[in-house]
Amino acid sequence: MSDQTVHPRALGRLPAFRVPSFVRRTLPALLLVLAFVVPPVVVGGVGVVRAMLAYAGETPTALNQPLPDRPAHDPARPTAIVVAGNAGTEVSDLLGPYETLAASGAFNVYVAAPDRRPAPVYPGDLALVPHYSFAEYEAAFAEPPALVVVPYIPDAKETAPEVLAWIRQQASRGTTILSICAGAEVVADAGVLDGQAATTHRDWVATLERAHPEVRWVRGQRYVDSGQLISSAGVTSGVDATLHTLSRMFGRDVADRTAAAIGYPHTRFLDDPTWNNDRLRPLRYLPGMYRWDREEIGLLLYDGVRELEVASVVDTYPRSLVASVRTVSDGASIVRTRHGLDLVPRADLAAAPTLDRLLVPGDASAPKAAEAVRAWSREHPGGPAVEPIHASGGYLYDQSLRDMARHDGNNVAIEAANMLEYPTHDLALDGPAWRLDLLIRPLALGLLGLGVAIWLRRRPRPGIRSVGRFALHFGEMTLAMMVGMAVFHLIAGAHGHGAGMLVFMTVPMVAWMWLRGHSWRHGYEMAAGMLVPVAAIWVLLGLGAGESVPWLRMVDHPAMLLGMLGAMLLRREQYTGGHATAAGSARRVAPAAT
Repeated sequence: MSDQTVHPRALGRLPAFRVPSFVRRTLPALLLVLAFVVPPVVVGGVGVVRAMLAYAGETPTALNQPLPDRPAHDPARPTAIVVAGNAGTEVSDLLGPYETLAASGAFNVYVAAPDRRPAPVYPGDLALVPHYSFAEYEAAFAEPPALVVVPYIPDAKETAPEVLAWIRQQASRGTTILSICAGAEVVADAGVLDGQAATTHRDWVATLERAHPEVRWVRGQRYVDSGQLISSAGVTSGVDATLHTLSRMFGRDVADRTAAAIGYPHTRFLDDPTWNNDRLRPLRYLPGMYRWDREEIGLLLYDGVRELEVASVVDTYPRSLVASVRTVSDGASIVRTRHGLDLVPRADLAAAPTLDRLLVPGDASAPKAAEAVRAWSREHPGGPAVEPIHASGGYLYDQSLRDMARHDGNNVAIEAANMLEYPTHDLALDGPAWRLDLLIRPLALGLLGLGVAIWLRRRPRPGIRSVGRFALHFGEMTLAMMVGMAVFHLIAGAHGHGAGMLVFMTVPMVAWMWLRGHSWRHGYEMAAGMLVPVAAIWVLLGLGAGESVPWLRMVDHPAMLLGMLGAMLLRREQYTGGHATAAGSARRVAPAAT
């Protein structure tokens, strides 16, 4: 026992650990680390928020023509309905099962929504016209549909309660319900999954386990068959679940023929739905968050385009988080797909936005596609050349992901495929692992922050009051600029801009500096810090740099503020001490004393 006893004097020999001293020694190093880490984290966070906001769908434009005719109905076939929400539906969840069912030839396939009006699909600006409203379908057909497919409809409880009621009604009539991806949430909210096994997108399972504990949620399968209710995992696994539904209802031969017709290569999941999907690795997206400009990709639509050809572009490139897909047509307000679905592109060729690339889906040599390509070339002779995105062969999503890898890097393409829950074990990518120019940007931001921190450390250390005075000066001058800008807009109108606006912003700022006790020299320096970066950007834009560097069009105001901040840092003593205000007071009092 005595051998294990520590003598009290031995404790006194242990080194003392003084927390305040430790903090003083480590704080400078910690601040330098933060100076290196914070700038890229903040800029990257802004990039993430911008990407998330851009991912949402857009409100469709109003149709300038009557609603299109519905496809002919074959009474000898059962009917399958793909439901849509009038406020938005996930595009691959809808178009993938739609084409799969239509290509089988086993069903009459229609899209139905609460109202028959253009309904957006996301991501992007594409919309579609449902074939029927729910009321119109009920009035036209006495028999319930044999199959109802439920894609993901965000916030269906609030945005589409009619969808929930209609699903409940069809389930009570014995209709088979097939949910796609997070469409399982819609079906669960409708109250028809109680006690059943179901699956959904990998990222939704935990959320739905909390929201609907009455459902037995299954992980690691492309689809789950519970009898009347069938559910798929994420996004592209909806094709697997649809093929399984065809196999169950009409036989394996029908499913195999359908897979061959749409070019789907992953039919092994019909034998075994086990799915060992990779977990998401968001760091693969990190370099893209430092792109100042989003890539604008046009998709040229034409009559006869396949639904999956559209989905494989519209739903793939935005998953990179740095690209948007803009749909255009050669003048038609409505494009009818190969299987009778009516799509509403955002713009025609004359009103097409400025694009970085223009893709044509499917067979670019098909008559309608070739006609659209010729029309684009006539309308936009200096625009981007049309790229046939599906010319390399293979499954449609494979081709889009390979193209994405060549432009954005293999890691970005793999992560996009993981978000889509698309199998990647045999996906051959030939792009770079990362885009080096994007990897350099967060490093450069970190080094810039580190350099500023080291420079500030070698300057006289300001106290809290000095920092407050510095911030107050900056805020006052910014406010003076904004007042001048507001006055200019009152005179020149809301859309006025140019040199006149800069004058109206500069004069009150310099005048306020003089009132605060700064010399005219300091005012001129601050005006130069404000105006020189803006003038340089305007000169570059005038020389056409905006075409190759689009983000230049958006940075003139931030450059103005950064230039002012730089001028203040160079004269930091003038803006952190109290002498400027005192000098101004003395200057105003002196004449009275005389």
